[in-house]
Amino acid sequence: MTLQAFVDRHADPVWVVDADYTRVIHVNPAACVALGSTAEKLLQRCPSELGLAPGVTRMVTRRPGDERVEIEVTPLPIDWGGKAAVMLTSCDETPRSDRGLTVAAAPATQTHDEEHQLRHALAEALPVIVATFDVDGQIAYLSRRFHDLTGLPPERRGIDDILEMVHPEDRLQAETRSSAAFAAQRSAEVELRLRDASTGGYRWHQISVRPQCNTEGEVEKWYGVGVDIEARKQAEAALRTSEARYRSLLELLPVAVWEEDWSGARALADRLTKAGVTDLRAHFSQHPEFLEELQASPTVVAANPTAYSIFAARNEDDVARVHAQWFETAEARESHLEEILAFIDGKPPPARELPVKTAEGRPIRVIQRLGFDAHAEAPNRVVHCLTDITQRVHAEERMRVVSELVSDVIWDHDISSGDTWCSEGFRTRYGHDPVKLAELRDDWAELVHPEDRAWVLDGVAKADAEGRNWLEQEYRFRRADGSYAVIQDRIRLLRDGEGRVRRMIGVIVDITAARAEEERQKALVEIGSDAAFEYDPVRQTIHFGEGFRTVFGLDLVGEKRVPTKLIDHMHPDDRDWAFKGFFQLLFSDQRSRVLEYRLLRGDGRWADVLERVIVLRNDDGTPRRVYAVLVDVSAQRQSEERLRLAAQASREVVFDWDIQSDRMEWSGAAFERYGYDPGAFPGTSARFIDRVHPEDRHILIEAARTLRRGEDFPELHEAHYRFFRADGSLAHVISRSQALRDASGRAVRLVGMMFDVSELHREEERMRAIVEVSADAVWEYHPETNMMVFSEGMKRHFGHEWVGERSVPSPWRKAVHPDDLPRIMRGFSDFLDGRASRWRTAYRMKRGDGTWAHVEERVVALRDEHGKALRVIGSFDDVTERTRLQEQLHNAQKMESIGRIAGGIAHDFNNLLAVVMGNAELTLETSDAAEIAEFGNEIVQACQRGAELTRRLLSFARRSQLAPKVINLNETVTAMSRLISRAIPESIDLQTALTAGLWNTRADPAFVESSLLNLVLNARDAMPEGGKLTIETGNMRVSDSYVTERGEELAPGRYVMLAVSDTGTGIARDIIDKVIEPFFTTKGPHLGTGLGLAMVHGFVRQSGGALRIYSEPGVGTTVRILLPAEENATDRPMLAASADLPAPARRGARILLAEDEDAVRRTIARILSDRGYVVVDAPSGDAALAAFEAATEPFDMLLSDVVMPGKLQGPMLANELKRRAPGLGIVFMSGYASEAAVNGNGLRMDDLYLMKPIQRRELLQVIEALLERLKGNRAD
Repeated sequence: MTLQAFVDRHADPVWVVDADYTRVIHVNPAACVALGSTAEKLLQRCPSELGLAPGVTRMVTRRPGDERVEIEVTPLPIDWGGKAAVMLTSCDETPRSDRGLTVAAAPATQTHDEEHQLRHALAEALPVIVATFDVDGQIAYLSRRFHDLTGLPPERRGIDDILEMVHPEDRLQAETRSSAAFAAQRSAEVELRLRDASTGGYRWHQISVRPQCNTEGEVEKWYGVGVDIEARKQAEAALRTSEARYRSLLELLPVAVWEEDWSGARALADRLTKAGVTDLRAHFSQHPEFLEELQASPTVVAANPTAYSIFAARNEDDVARVHAQWFETAEARESHLEEILAFIDGKPPPARELPVKTAEGRPIRVIQRLGFDAHAEAPNRVVHCLTDITQRVHAEERMRVVSELVSDVIWDHDISSGDTWCSEGFRTRYGHDPVKLAELRDDWAELVHPEDRAWVLDGVAKADAEGRNWLEQEYRFRRADGSYAVIQDRIRLLRDGEGRVRRMIGVIVDITAARAEEERQKALVEIGSDAAFEYDPVRQTIHFGEGFRTVFGLDLVGEKRVPTKLIDHMHPDDRDWAFKGFFQLLFSDQRSRVLEYRLLRGDGRWADVLERVIVLRNDDGTPRRVYAVLVDVSAQRQSEERLRLAAQASREVVFDWDIQSDRMEWSGAAFERYGYDPGAFPGTSARFIDRVHPEDRHILIEAARTLRRGEDFPELHEAHYRFFRADGSLAHVISRSQALRDASGRAVRLVGMMFDVSELHREEERMRAIVEVSADAVWEYHPETNMMVFSEGMKRHFGHEWVGERSVPSPWRKAVHPDDLPRIMRGFSDFLDGRASRWRTAYRMKRGDGTWAHVEERVVALRDEHGKALRVIGSFDDVTERTRLQEQLHNAQKMESIGRIAGGIAHDFNNLLAVVMGNAELTLETSDAAEIAEFGNEIVQACQRGAELTRRLLSFARRSQLAPKVINLNETVTAMSRLISRAIPESIDLQTALTAGLWNTRADPAFVESSLLNLVLNARDAMPEGGKLTIETGNMRVSDSYVTERGEELAPGRYVMLAVSDTGTGIARDIIDKVIEPFFTTKGPHLGTGLGLAMVHGFVRQSGGALRIYSEPGVGTTVRILLPAEENATDRPMLAASADLPAPARRGARILLAEDEDAVRRTIARILSDRGYVVVDAPSGDAALAAFEAATEPFDMLLSDVVMPGKLQGPMLANELKRRAPGLGIVFMSGYASEAAVNGNGLRMDDLYLMKPIQRRELLQVIEALLERLKGNRAD
């Protein structure tokens, strides 16, 4: 028989409902009779309408005709059709005869035994304890669930056995209640604890017993049911605890809380709805009397002490009275209307800020919040929560006034509400609207620089966790224009009574300028150089640098023949193999090598030395030059030994990794530094790497793979990565470790130390960040993003609107002088790709107003451990005034130089004039054609020598800015040899050592010549008794390591060297750094102005090179000039001239000749006419213009002097004629190359095609080449 069949045949009423008591699933016929209804009607009703609910054991309902019925029910959890359900079995206490029921309700075919068996099977299947008792209270049946729960053997079923399973504290109650029930023959219930054999504890059960009576009402037997209510008991206990906590919280809350009964509001809404009102808001607006009625009589049910205090009330009625007075203002009435409408809709309204009055009439500002639950047992109860914010409002008003009076920026953030207030300073200082900024809430962190954001947020969290009330941070803050400011944010953390941060108030100070200045000063620090030497394999000489004296105290400075005393100072045990290693490198195909040996210092102590050697080779692989740098590593070796000893007692973390077993051991500092138990963490390399930041794990993974594979591993391995502490915070650490190897050389252990450098890392980041916005002209370049950021100083100092972030190529490139741009871009590219940390250069840059400024640029690169540039920072210094003064010094020095060689020049000119005069007189006295030709050639040659000498003098005396051209220093020295010979006495032996295949350089030829002459004259003056003067040229390569180790400001790359050496008196060591200062001289009175070396130094620096002075008193001095080598550059003349005169390009071509010197004009006109050209000459520019206008045929070319009398100078005349005849060819003549600059007529140096005196061949070559080009242009 199924469970449903059993239920239907059961004599007592049975209801089956779902587990949630929301629907009646099934009723048996006895239940239909008991309630006087049909199954169809009962199945349509809700269990609550029948008086059935969770926990109800007595059902009270009415039959049709309003007859009251009380039925005792016992809930039994069951499985009904595969779903959880509850079966409520009952015993209608109304006698069966009165209910119209008979015992014969079951079919006659069912026997008593069958029903007994079915009941027994059902009892065993139900998840409850079932028992039956006879009339005397003895147990007749006890379901197996009791035995399974308590562990009592089935054969023990006596009352005493059962009571032993009851909790001792509940046994008396169980006996008393059961005895009373049996005596009174009535149902009874008791809650008690039964032993739980599975846990050794007890579980709460609800035990229900009820009698079964016969038709005479006599008790035949008793039924008992035990339901597990452990979960309910726990829930009730939790509820009681929660209610007690809630009551205590209400008593202690600093906000006013009271509860009102809004039944009247709900009844009014229901009444209006039934009356057909659909828009309650409009109805209440049209009939305010309804709202006033509700406002006039609020019913306060309960209130906490704070509410009494605010309302100055003694009881709930006083609270209601004061509350009703609030509605005097329209704002309060509107607020109350919104609250009522929200209550009716079942949606709590948002919090509102209101101005109200206390019982004493004192105005206050409050925030009111309403809460209610439409599904609660008391759905019409509304809880008011009132927060007095008067003091906060006053404080905000004071803060606003203060923020308007101070220059700093202020912000206030409420943690609980998320509200933020920002002062007006955010607009004036950073361009942000304070209101929109406050609306960002948690997204405010997006304005912090991405590189700073994480640690800024971590810093706040850390201060909170550590209980600190003050916090000061420096980070980059984005302005509205996208640029970043470096700010100092001083934060006050306000906490509640439990120590939680409830509010933060901060003051922001802009420190961009201060931090940029600190970074700039730090970047400009220069370091000294180590001991270095240069070895010439051909000449077998070594030139030792000053570092041998300053670093090692060895008197080896200067040029020495091989072998030198350096070998004698090497340790005897190291000498042979160091010497062998050096020459093995020379004759191998390798470029560099590092040698290590011991060197005897000048004071007798031994030094550990690392010698880095670089070999420069010829095309055939033979060594051309060898450069070496000796570094004293004695202190480093001692430090390594001390580090090894100190590690044993260090407070830093020491680790030991057994590579083969993958076990790691840690020192006790692991807990102190990072919060880990050294005995348990990390155990293996994999666990350790898991604690490393994901972005950095590859560093250690690659190192571990290298070790495990047995590949090359550095002797001292260093790694920088981020490491998670035990509390989850990040630490920046540097680990230094050394591999220990077995007999075969394989690494078996890795021992090292971890250093926490978090503070240092934050300081470095902070210092790097401050350059972004600076009062100086500062820029920053990010290679990864290819973006540049320019500071405010670009506008302040140079008038450019480049402030902020710009993509590359930036506007700066257009502002650099075209003649300087290729050199600057080349130098910057070499610097960026190298490893040097600093670079300096100079060039011309156009200001915002169009004028040119001379600038010096200092650049610093921040690189990673591989030398890759992560960030490049530079600054511009306007050195225009200083350049002008240097030019004045240069010109003064040139005049001094000219004065010194004036005697020699006068001697040369007198000789030339003697040749010209003598041959001219001989020509006049003879008629022999051969003699006339011979005398004429002598005159021409003398004139050519005079012209060359004149050009050189004009080049020295000209006043102009640098005009760099591609030149070769060998050619310069050769060309000046005659002039130099005239400037030195015969007691001085002049020698030259010019390197074959010398690279070209781009520099101002006149400045190069003037600088060389200055150095020669200084060398001459240093040898009053005579000596040897050597002029040397050479090629040099400056490597990354050379720049880094010596702190050079040169960019790595190729350089051309020009050196002047003497064997004179030398320069004392204490003044050698002063000799390049203007007006400093070591010469006697009237022997020098102190301008020479200052001019040379300024010129070399401006050309991107360097000046080096090496001197030893009593031995001599060497001054070296280094200029950047030019990559595959040649200067191509605009008009090529052939060796032989070509045929006239165009006979009959018309040439307009403008020359104010009559004799010169006649001579040139005669030469051109004899060549077949038609020449119209004019004595001035004005006359030439008139001739041009009067001509009946067009001219092909203008041949004009630069400076002439009248209004029109040569360039002005050319411009006017070109405007009228665009195809006209132009050739200028001049006897003074600087006439353009002197007269301000805008002529460029490249426009001067002919220099006076002009030879006939040169004149015709230029004229005919130009005519040929014009002819080609017309053909095109």
